[in-house]
Amino acid sequence: MKKILIVIAVILMVSLVGCNKGNKEIKEDNLNEEDLIKFENTDELDFSQVSYVISETKKDENLEEAILKKYKLKEGEVEFEYYYNKIDINGDDKEETFVLV
Repeated sequence: MKKILIVIAVILMVSLVGCNKGNKEIKEDNLNEEDLIKFENTDELDFSQVSYVISETKKDENLEEAILKKYKLKEGEVEFEYYYNKIDINGDDKEETFVLV
């Protein structure tokens, strides 16, 4: 459980790095390791084995539809931004999708 919480925290932090980029597709060569906010180890938590990833930059129409459905919105009714990553967090060979709306 602790590992899952750390991964979720890392995904959220990395997603926040791109918050000013919106869901416009951007060239990945514009992003680099220096753009990432990395955690520092504490007495309770060791982040040395954490892998950092940059959020996806391509629009995902299925994900957008799911967000609209979840919040009971109609397309064009409201503007929103989202950041996401697809990661196999539990080793079952299926990627889970983490989204920050």
